[in-house]
Amino acid sequence: MTITDTPTDKPSFGVGARLGETFSIFGKRFVVFAVIGGVVGVLGQVPFFFLMASAGPGAEENFGVILLGAVPPLIIYQVMTGMLVLAAYDAKSGRPIRLGTYVMSALKRLLPLIVMAIFVYILIAIGLVLLIVPGVWVLGVTAVFVPAIMIEGAGFGAVGRSASLTKDYRWPIVLLLVVVYLIAYVIAFVMAIFVGLFGGVFLVVAQGLVSGITTSIVSIAVAMTYARLREIKEGVGFTDLAEVFA
Repeated sequence: MTITDTPTDKPSFGVGARLGETFSIFGKRFVVFAVIGGVVGVLGQVPFFFLMASAGPGAEENFGVILLGAVPPLIIYQVMTGMLVLAAYDAKSGRPIRLGTYVMSALKRLLPLIVMAIFVYILIAIGLVLLIVPGVWVLGVTAVFVPAIMIEGAGFGAVGRSASLTKDYRWPIVLLLVVVYLIAYVIAFVMAIFVGLFGGVFLVVAQGLVSGITTSIVSIAVAMTYARLREIKEGVGFTDLAEVFA
C-alpha cells in the first residue's frame, strides 16, 4: 500500500482535490489571506525581536528570555489559525469575510487552542526524535485539532477527536500537508524576499510574512481536510459545517 492509498472499502481522501481546493480558495481571496497571515505573522515576530534586542548580548542563550519571547507569538499564532480556519469556510461558501466574528470566536476558544497546540508540538517533537517517521505520523493523527475546536467546540478533547477523524487517512493527509508546506513556503519566501532586501527591521517583516502566509495556506488545507473527513465518516456536507458559525 502506498501513502496515497486508503483501504479498498473506504472512500478516497483525494489528495489532489484537497490541494486544488486549498490554492483555489487562497487565490480567490489572496488579499484577505495574505493580509491576515502577513499582518499577524509580523505581529508575532515583533515582540520577540524587541525582547531579544533589549536583552542585549547573549540573549539567544538565555532560556528565560527565549521562553518569555515565545509566549506572545504562540498566543498570536493560535488566534490566527483559528481565524483562518473560519475564513476558509466562508471563502469556500462564497460568504463575505467577517473578521470580527473570526477574532471573537478564536478568542473564546483561545485556552484550548494554546494548550492543545503545545501538546501537539511536544508529541511531534518527541516523534521526530524517534527517527522522524513517528513524528510525521503524529502530524497526521493531530492534523485537524484546530477545526475540531473551532467548528465543533471540542475543547481539550480536540486531539482525540482529530485522531478519530484521521484514522485510515493519516498518510494521505501527511502527503497533502507536506506538499502544501513546500509550495506555501516558496510563495511566501518569494514575497518576503523583496521586503527583506531593505534589511534591518524589514527582515523581521519578511520573516513574519513567510511565517504568516505559510500558516494561512496550511490552515486552509487543514480546513479542507477536516471537511472531507467529516463528509467521508459522518456524511456531514460542507454547507452543514459552514452553517455552524453562519
